[in-house]
Amino acid sequence: MPKPTSKTPALIAQMTALHQEGASGREIATALGLNHGTITTWLRDLGLEPNGGQGPRKTRKHQPPGAAQAAAAEAHRALARLTVVPPSSDVSEPIAVLRHHQVIANRLVEYHFQKASEGATAVNEIAKAMQLEDQIAVRIQELTPIAPADPETDPGNIEAAAEVRARFARLVESAERGKR
Repeated sequence: MPKPTSKTPALIAQMTALHQEGASGREIATALGLNHGTITTWLRDLGLEPNGGQGPRKTRKHQPPGAAQAAAAEAHRALARLTVVPPSSDVSEPIAVLRHHQVIANRLVEYHFQKASEGATAVNEIAKAMQLEDQIAVRIQELTPIAPADPETDPGNIEAAAEVRARFARLVESAERGKR
């Protein structure tokens, strides 16, 4: 039986926060008590490149993420916050925030498409950016309240009313037969 994943929204939020501060993949792994390869994989799944660099670890300078990566990390943290803390009954504010992040994710997709046409980015980066945009869209859909059905035009309500009328007519007929 496979081992359950330790990838939780809370860990992702912590990981992206540390990444945005410029922590390397190994530093993030140490802080979260995970394997450095796992952190690298999770970061790349989010469309982020691990901070760090080439050469001996002790002499590497921290490289804070670029603007596009910072926007992607913020969008993932917003998703993680919504998953960890259940939203209140008023979902207008989280939906507004998610719509803002959706615009940012859309810009990230457009950025990667532009860079791909120049040969400066890989197709998997486009796929990851599109996946992020889709995740945000799904979350917006999940949080958007369903409008109550109009009882006048709801087909289930009309059918139920017809069934009640038919039952009532049968009861009246049987009562009239019983009186005769």
